Amino acid sequence: FVDVVRGIEMFDNLNVPVVGLVENMAYFDCGDCGKKHFPFGPGHKDQIAKEYGTPAGFVIPMHPDITTFSDSGRPVVLEGGNEMASKIWGEIAGAVVQEISKVSENAEPPPLVEFESDGMIWVRTVNGPATSWKPLDLRAKCTSAKYDNKENPPPPPPADLTPEEISPKGRYAIQVIWSDGHVSIFPYRTLKGQ
Repeated sequence: FVDVVRGIEMFDNLNVPVVGLVENMAYFDCGDCGKKHFPFGPGHKDQIAKEYGTPAGFVIPMHPDITTFSDSGRPVVLEGGNEMASKIWGEIAGAVVQEISKVSENAEPPPLVEFESDGMIWVRTVNGPATSWKPLDLRAKCTSAKYDNKENPPPPPPADLTPEEISPKGRYAIQVIWSDGHVSIFPYRTLKGQ
């Protein structure tokens, strides 16, 4: 549960949408008693969906066919060995496609981010005002996992700090390689001052 929440929060920080949750190896069907057994305890997909608004929660059982085909690199849905597993994977694929189409319909093109001769980093969006950053001010927004900002604070950057390279990271963030060698990743919403 904790790792899933951390993952959701990390993706949220980068403004990457979560399109579904899958509880893998959640249970097994006992051939002797006919009951479902949950060796890792009850799942939390419903609780997570309620707390974080995540869509499409699925539960995948432990099953020898899934294990055998997965270990061999052959998808169980293509092998036709297990109707139940094929049905679950088909539902997952359909839900992911549906969620991705929603994200794509509402997607705004990424902003153009450039370091210009005036010494500022400019962020220009299609539908909004341009935003500018002094390199030191943007660097101060870096939340690099390399530093915890308490016991291990980052060293202060040099006063003449500049971006050496600015490159997109998917549709949601940019990577900046700074003149002092530090690397930062900024979600576009941070760059737009949101």
